[in-house]
Amino acid sequence: MGALKENKNTRQVLPDIYKRVLRQIPTNSDRLATTTEIAKATNLRPVHVRYYISRLITEYNVPIATSNRQGNSGYHIITNEMELHDTVRNLKGRADKITKRYEALQNIDLNTWQDQVDYEL
Repeated sequence: MGALKENKNTRQVLPDIYKRVLRQIPTNSDRLATTTEIAKATNLRPVHVRYYISRLITEYNVPIATSNRQGNSGYHIITNEMELHDTVRNLKGRADKITKRYEALQNIDLNTWQDQVDYEL
């Protein structure tokens, strides 16, 4: 796992909406901001909050951690290698599950799946 990477390029100016979202994300991993909290504070829909957070990470290289643990879900700014490692591990596990579902769906025969499952609707 590499260190938090410094962006050697010129500084990018964040659009105002991205700034509004980013300001709601704490740097303390003990206090996470949920999508709902950020949506209320920024007057955005949760789907848009997730979009802007994704773009902050992928387009602007902002180190934002996400946690989906029950009772402790939300976002915070990654401040050390352990938080980075935990976030990457969490995302990898989620990506693996999505890939498994994707592959299963690719192999489902829409004409015969019902013959393979005993169920009643």
